[in-house]
Amino acid sequence: MAVGAVGEQSASRGVDSDQSDNSAPGAGAAYVFVRDATGVWTQQAYIKTSNHAALDYFGHSVALTGDLLAVGAERQGNYHGAVYVFARSASKEWSQEAFLKASDPDENDDFGTSVAISGGSLAVGAGWEDSGSTGVDGDERNRDAPGSGAVYVFERDHVGRWTQETYIKASNTEYMDAFGRSVALSGNVLVVGASAEDSSAIGINGDHADNNASASGAVYVFMRNTAGRWSQQAYVKASNTGIQDGFGRSIAIDGGTVAVSSIGEASAATGIEGDQSDESAASAGAIYVFQ
Repeated sequence: MAVGAVGEQSASRGVDSDQSDNSAPGAGAAYVFVRDATGVWTQQAYIKTSNHAALDYFGHSVALTGDLLAVGAERQGNYHGAVYVFARSASKEWSQEAFLKASDPDENDDFGTSVAISGGSLAVGAGWEDSGSTGVDGDERNRDAPGSGAVYVFERDHVGRWTQETYIKASNTEYMDAFGRSVALSGNVLVVGASAEDSSAIGINGDHADNNASASGAVYVFMRNTAGRWSQQAYVKASNTGIQDGFGRSIAIDGGTVAVSSIGEASAATGIEGDQSDESAASAGAIYVFQ
């Protein structure tokens, strides 16, 4: 289990360094815990970056698969953001393997807002990236849609070198949609949340040009084909889309099942399949499961 601690203050660097130092507020840290055969958890590693500074917020996002750990520092370098990848050796020692940046970093992009890792693939969300391009591998350099957000996919080769494979935008990129605020990755399926997207569409592949439900939120599903090319397969909205619902604020994927949170959803229903039309419990929140 990996845990971020974004407000952690130590100025120490590397793995298992001085935890008692408190001279770099907001530098952040990550902690790795392991569970033994009897169910007892112990801390295995205390992880810092090789180049951190105060207010980097290292640990804002974490993703773990096997012996690879990805940690986002969304405020590193004037909010350009960065992601660090750590690898665990056969002797159970962790070390930094890579320092990753976007291919066209800019201030306030918050690269590392979210991370997801599956096998040798790593998806990184930059929730406030500004390009107005749409789809896959568009123009990263324009700044026509501030805060629209983007996702970057990196691949790891057999010797542990990471390279950027793909730059992904929504099919309906717009100002302050926060596409990439959350990401989930499983094999060749990538799910991206845009919790501030504004369409009032309902369900799957509705009208994404409709902007009558401010910050209702949306989720986008991408698939990678055998040639390694990503394409958008679905545009997903809640079954009861509402203003400020924040659908897509967090997401998870397991095989062909996707779970999506909607932290601002207002129904007072309880349990499973309750009354979605009820609006009497502001920001009670809900989870939607798709297959």
